[in-house]
Amino acid sequence: MTTLRRLVNYLGDHGKIDETDTVRIELARSVNDFASRKALQNWQKSRAKLRDEAVAEIRALGVAVTEDAVDRYLLWKEQGGKCLYTGRSIGVKALFAGNEFDVEHTLPRSLSGDDSFANKTICDAKYNREVKKGMVPRDCPDWDRIDVNLRPWREKLERLEKDYRNQIRSVKGKTDPEMRSKARVKALETRLELNYWRDKI
Repeated sequence: MTTLRRLVNYLGDHGKIDETDTVRIELARSVNDFASRKALQNWQKSRAKLRDEAVAEIRALGVAVTEDAVDRYLLWKEQGGKCLYTGRSIGVKALFAGNEFDVEHTLPRSLSGDDSFANKTICDAKYNREVKKGMVPRDCPDWDRIDVNLRPWREKLERLEKDYRNQIRSVKGKTDPEMRSKARVKALETRLELNYWRDKI
């Protein structure tokens, strides 16, 4: 905890975070070897880069940059600008204005306790409040339509699974230790992304 406190203080002292930011701590992640640590660092950097790009794009829209705004924008981009439950297009202005769209928990927090980004979507507020309520998506009355709307995510997952399998095969084929290590790091980064999308779906 002392190391964590130092890190948070460092980030605050160097303007990376302030009192409006939320610090989330994940424990018990297995990162015992170099390749796992490097892959996790690279994946976290890629996620941070997405957030930084979102901040710049939100500023360009003239919207106040908050954690909620960044989350909304990233979820909106992941979803291709539409509600996965209703198929309704979400205009970028409607995303930030009013109460038309909610950030909802795919698996309700009351059932799962999961507040991770992978468990969130942007949802038509009326649908979320009047139809989905505390249900999991498969229990919704129009699951067939929702399932169709998830097809692009499933295709992404299939591509990541194929990439991961190919990358693991590539690692086994490398004889040079440095090349093998780089290939393993790349495969582990892909596995982290794959796990994210598995959780998402």
